[in-house]
Order: sequence, then structure tokens, then C-alpha cells
Amino acid sequence: MWSLKKKNKSSDGFLQYKIFSSAGEAVGAKAIGSTLASNSTSEGNIKCSTGLKVDGRHFGSLIVDGMETAVCWIYPSATVVGDVIAPCVYVEGRIDGDIYADMVVVLDSGLVEGDVHAVGVTKKGRGEVRGRTLNNAPGAFKLVGSKIQIGGV
Repeated sequence: MWSLKKKNKSSDGFLQYKIFSSAGEAVGAKAIGSTLASNSTSEGNIKCSTGLKVDGRHFGSLIVDGMETAVCWIYPSATVVGDVIAPCVYVEGRIDGDIYADMVVVLDSGLVEGDVHAVGVTKKGRGEVRGRTLNNAPGAFKLVGSKIQIGGV
């Protein structure tokens, strides 16, 4: 799994994140390498080592594991029913499930119906989280198979 400790730190010791202004910018930076296309429906847990763009409906967990610069971008027309696990998650659509990430960005049209477990959370405009926002320390959770362990439990 990616390691938050490898990310750059500013002179004051805080972690720095690259916040993309669009999914196109993330694709150009090679932070997204796979796509679930618009008007598609998929089921089951999906695990990929590159970033992931979701533009359809997905039922199951999405796991982006490998590249520490990878993002999972949920487009405005997308719905994910399941957990999302990735270094960085952008939500423009809807997630019905929990998010586990280093950084989460909930954009204007984004909706999360679940808990957000992250080191950093940014909300822009009318983006909404209908659940708890739990700020975790780096390494507070780890992926074991397709399940999350929090705090070494």
C-alpha cells in the first residue's frame, strides 16, 4: 500500500498535497490510468494499481493501491455503492460507503453517504459528507486483502 510518509513536507512540517483542478489535469499528471466509462454499470470489488476515473455506476469496493500519486475521481454522473480506498479521492458524484484515504476532496456536486477516514479533508462549495469525518494519523489504517484494519485491530 502507498505510504503517506513518502509525501513531501513543507518547512513547517505539514504534508503537502497536489490538489488537481480537474480530472483532465490528473490524467495529464498520470494520476489516473483506468476508467469505468459513462453509462456503464459494474459490480464487484475492483482493485487497480493506477488511478481510477469512475463515470458510471459501480456496486462494490474500489481499491487504488500501488502508486502513491494515484487518485480515484468520482465524476458528477457517477454513483459508487461501496467503500473507496485510495491515496487521494475526489468526489463530484455520489459515494454510498466509507472512504479511506490520505486526502479527500469533496467538490461542489459531491455527496458522501458514509464516513470519511482521512488525514486531510477538503470540501468545496456545496459538497456534502453525511457521515463522520475522522482525521486519522498517517498509517492509522492498512489494507489486508480487501478489508481495512484501523489502528492495527
